[in-house]
Amino acid sequence: MTKTAKRKTLVKNWVKTGGERLTSGKMSDWLPAVALFLCLSMFAIAALVLFQVGSDPKSPQSALPTSVSAQGFQGLRRLLDADGNYTVINRFEDTGPAERGDLEIITLDNSGDLFLAGFDAFEEQENDSSSQSSAASDSVANPNAEREMARLRAMADSGMVPDPKRANHILYRPLGKAVLIVAPKWDARTYPRNPRWSQGPQLRAAREISHVLQLLSPVTETETLYDADDKIVRPLKVDGRETYVDYDVTYSYTVVTYDISRLTRPAPARPQKPSPNNYRPTDQQTQRDPDLPVDSDVVLTPVPGQAEFLTPMRFGKISGLQSISGPNLVPVLVAADGRPVLSRVVIAGGASTTVPVYVLSDPDLLNNQILAKPEKVVAALELLDNVTPGDKKSSKVVFNMTFNGLSFDRDLLHALSRPPFLALPLALLILGLALMWAAFARFGPAQEAPAGPPLGRGVKTLADNAARLLAVTFKEARLGPAYAALVRDQVIRSKGFMQVDPSQSLDDLAERIGKTHGSTDSYLDLKDKAARVATVHQLIDVTLKLHAWKTEIERAHI
Repeated sequence: MTKTAKRKTLVKNWVKTGGERLTSGKMSDWLPAVALFLCLSMFAIAALVLFQVGSDPKSPQSALPTSVSAQGFQGLRRLLDADGNYTVINRFEDTGPAERGDLEIITLDNSGDLFLAGFDAFEEQENDSSSQSSAASDSVANPNAEREMARLRAMADSGMVPDPKRANHILYRPLGKAVLIVAPKWDARTYPRNPRWSQGPQLRAAREISHVLQLLSPVTETETLYDADDKIVRPLKVDGRETYVDYDVTYSYTVVTYDISRLTRPAPARPQKPSPNNYRPTDQQTQRDPDLPVDSDVVLTPVPGQAEFLTPMRFGKISGLQSISGPNLVPVLVAADGRPVLSRVVIAGGASTTVPVYVLSDPDLLNNQILAKPEKVVAALELLDNVTPGDKKSSKVVFNMTFNGLSFDRDLLHALSRPPFLALPLALLILGLALMWAAFARFGPAQEAPAGPPLGRGVKTLADNAARLLAVTFKEARLGPAYAALVRDQVIRSKGFMQVDPSQSLDDLAERIGKTHGSTDSYLDLKDKAARVATVHQLIDVTLKLHAWKTEIERAHI
């Protein structure tokens, strides 16, 4: 046999056996398993959506408590748990059921949701007035375009005010007995092979860090004033304060100037390509890369007069050590050159914060980079122990991610996952399980479909009552001749004898049909036995024979 013939034989056998395996009877055996898998998958998705709303998000490379990149703080969380502490990820806003602890850690990595929009109601009012005057003087000008241009100019010129909800949370409504603010430092690109890793980190611009730290200044809220013409009155301009006018409330805060320094060296100038016109750029036009960080062995010394730290702390080598100083920051730990690295926040005017609020200027003292050296891990845990009040070894640390744009409030889905509305999804799940059980209960061996037309409940009840009445009156034996006539008429109709010869009786015609089709019994004999039935057992025997006689005729082929 050739290879081609063998392959054809194998294919035929495979198709034959596959066809046998895929018969309707065998496929129906898999239906319960498929239905069970689909139902369990649906319940699993519902459980994940409803009950895991506070799970850790898979954040990309960033300085977040859930990030595994070099700038993230996932390692610090695991170290705290291994050291006997209890860590919590908070994603609830202040209006939600936020969980409180001994220390709250806030990493200021994303400033998108931390400030009010730069476009306020007063600027919009002035822009509307300018647009109307411009449209009245120039009929050709487009009012909508003028208004949009004025709005864009106002957005570019107006300042950014910290969100009072965020600023007041840090200063007055924290989630811990102490608050540690970790300032941003790095900007990194995403590693191509793993989006949760980072590569090519560069120092963030100092003005961006100073802008984010404006959250440490309290925001004043006053009622917005209107004149007699229902126009917003221009707020009083104060040097050093930024203002945001809403239709009901006017927000203002004092701008704080921070001194941000890093241990860096200038990057070399990029080589310039020769110009075809022998043009040489000036020094101001020469492109330079951002400053390059310098590694240094960091030892932080406690400032005299503070009670949190008693001995110096050695952190090993830190790349581009960053320090932040400002009028509202009191140094607690300083570097060898006196630059503050850990400071305590104070409020201008003599007011105090609700709990101690600390600012750590360099995140490299706590982020995942400390996992490279054991002495960094020990120093980081010791730093957190010193700023945490109460029990140092079993404290509860809350990582607040509402400052990183990963928060949620009480929307419908999250409300349904918590008491008292939790009863609704539980009831739906129980109802789904009951429906699934009812669906599985009807699976089983296939039942033979009735040959005749389905009978209604009333027809079955009448037939059952008639049968019971005949049984009570002992007249069941008299049904033999009637059943014989019924079978005879059915056979004659099935063979197409619509009109019968008057000279021939129906019994004779049925006898002739039986002989023609080679039936075993004679109809006339069966009818005679049916007429002489005396007991129910004899009736059953005759009816079975009459049914067999009819079946032989119907199945015969001539």
